[in-house]
Amino acid sequence: MNLSSDKRVGNIMSLNAITIDASESIKEASILMKNNDIGFLPVVSHDCIVGVVTDRDLVLRGYAEGKGEGTKVAEIMSSGCISIEQNASIEKAAQLMAENKIRRLCVIEGEKLVGVCAIGDIATTRSTRVEAKDALEQISKNDKPHISV
Repeated sequence: MNLSSDKRVGNIMSLNAITIDASESIKEASILMKNNDIGFLPVVSHDCIVGVVTDRDLVLRGYAEGKGEGTKVAEIMSSGCISIEQNASIEKAAQLMAENKIRRLCVIEGEKLVGVCAIGDIATTRSTRVEAKDALEQISKNDKPHISV
C-alpha cells in the first residue's frame, strides 16, 4: 500500500499527548483535563499504555458512583487502548473509530505512544471529511431501541 503522506494518521494527529499514570487520582485526571481543555487521557503504567480515561468515565464510573477524589484512575479507566500506527491511513483510523464506537485513537510507533487522533482531526482534513462523517454516523448510531417514558 503506497499512501500519499497527507493521508496518513501521523500527519493529522495531535502530538505530545498528555498522559496520566494509573496510580494517580481521579482529581488529578480532572485537573489535567481542565487545564489542557481535553476530555481524554491515555493511562500509562511504567511507560506502557494500560487504558484510557475520559471525562465521561470520571463522571459515570467515578463521581456518580460515589468514588472520592482520591480514587485511583486505574479503578475507573477503560482497560486496554485501541491504537493505530502513525503510518496507517486516515481511512483505517476512521474505520477503527466506527467499528469500536470511539472518537479517539492512541497513535503509536511500535509500542510507544506518539500522539492522539480524534474524529475532529479527520473531519478537518479536506480529503477525508467523508470518512469522518461516515465514522461519526456509526459512532453515534444507537443500537438499542428507543424507549419513551
